Amino acid sequence: MGRRLGILVAILGLVAAACTGAPRPESLAAKEKKATQDAALGSDNAVDATTTTAALDAAGNPTAGPGGTRSTKAGAKPGTTAVPGQSTTPGVKGADGITPLNLYSGAADRIGITDDKITLCGHAALIFASAFNTKPEDINVYWQMVNTERNGIYGRKVEATYEDDQYDPKQAVTAAETCKSKNPFFLLGGIGFDQIPAVREWAEQNKMLYVHHIAVEAGSAGKQYSFTPQPSVEKVGIASGEFIAARYKDKRVGIVHRNSENWQPGSDAGKAYMKAHGVNVVDDLGTEKNGSVYSAQIAQLQSDNVQVVWFWENALAAAEFIKQAHNQGYHPTFVVFPFQTTLDVVGNDALSSRIDGISTWPAYKPGGYNGPAAFPGTGYQEEIRAYEAAMAKYRPGVAPNDILWQVWLANKTIEDLFQRCGKDCTRNRFAGVLAQSQGSVAPSCPVDFPRGGGHHGGFNVFMTQEAFDAGGTPAFRNTSWCKEHLN
Repeated sequence: MGRRLGILVAILGLVAAACTGAPRPESLAAKEKKATQDAALGSDNAVDATTTTAALDAAGNPTAGPGGTRSTKAGAKPGTTAVPGQSTTPGVKGADGITPLNLYSGAADRIGITDDKITLCGHAALIFASAFNTKPEDINVYWQMVNTERNGIYGRKVEATYEDDQYDPKQAVTAAETCKSKNPFFLLGGIGFDQIPAVREWAEQNKMLYVHHIAVEAGSAGKQYSFTPQPSVEKVGIASGEFIAARYKDKRVGIVHRNSENWQPGSDAGKAYMKAHGVNVVDDLGTEKNGSVYSAQIAQLQSDNVQVVWFWENALAAAEFIKQAHNQGYHPTFVVFPFQTTLDVVGNDALSSRIDGISTWPAYKPGGYNGPAAFPGTGYQEEIRAYEAAMAKYRPGVAPNDILWQVWLANKTIEDLFQRCGKDCTRNRFAGVLAQSQGSVAPSCPVDFPRGGGHHGGFNVFMTQEAFDAGGTPAFRNTSWCKEHLN
């Protein structure tokens, strides 16, 4: 089944068991907020992007708060006005606290940025764009809003294009080559555990600034041109293991993972954590990329009386697995990557099993959330309203979805990086902003690039989700918010 290959694209930027009586995971506690804020102030070289409510200027735009904080105003420009004393000299710290890296010299430092335009290019699985209503025009709604309503960033319009990586490593490198011919400021990497490591190697060889999604740690050491605000595959695996160990330690657990050098380190890490913490891991079964029939794995899990299945595969594979399991009369608890696509494909029968999710992004459903799932004070519901308003204005007739929601949040963060980079932004300076960034842009979780050696920012980023009945339609909702550990 060709549609099984994977989830479309989410640039950059992954439960309480009401039925079992397990305690509901807490939202972001006050001590966690304080720890995040303290960490953001803990490095002399850190650029604090901690999200607070900021004052507005006469035009209704947020002004800078203490320490360069960011506004939670939904849909608002997340950056601040230009700061005097910005340095564009590699290794020289400016009065604004930013030290440009030494990656480029001469004209190469200003590729992709002019007085009136910023050029970006990304690789993504556009082969599935029509099926998931994630066409480039949909992906670029945030930039259309910025360009139209704010005259761009410091007067520069953002032009973002995407090349089809066909959810394949070799094609992803070809897509990166095509992007390079457009002279982008940097290259964006969409979701794809298998694609990103290949492009990461290419980016180093081609000296291309590369901002990417979740990828395996192996092969990342020493890379100077690649940056990610996401945790590694291994860390996501450990977080999944923590979640299962905390909530299902007394259950019989089975793992179903993709056989891939870029996927298996995550399931191995999660399995090791669970075994070290007393979880009874009964089965560990592999699947092949593009597989579509899971009857043998399901029969094995049934035979071994597995009660919780950790499915370490993409969202369409998860949908097919759950459907086939239900058809075979098997209804365990599933732990998956929580994409609405999975629930849409399975349909209302999805709720005949409990489905938990581990993510690095907040859930989305049309109209947002009420009650505890709304997580008031985070800017979450306000941002959903801003996103839906922009979709209605610029893409009328296109239904908002969770993948486009993730892209919206990622682009908001990218805009914030450009705002902090300033009017005299260069590639060295932008890389310096990334390498020093700590804190968050509402409602996204915090990053801590100094802690990750300047290139890995994702630590305090895990959320948990659960499938629930959203008025006759299954949807995901958040059950915890921005936790570094799920144990």
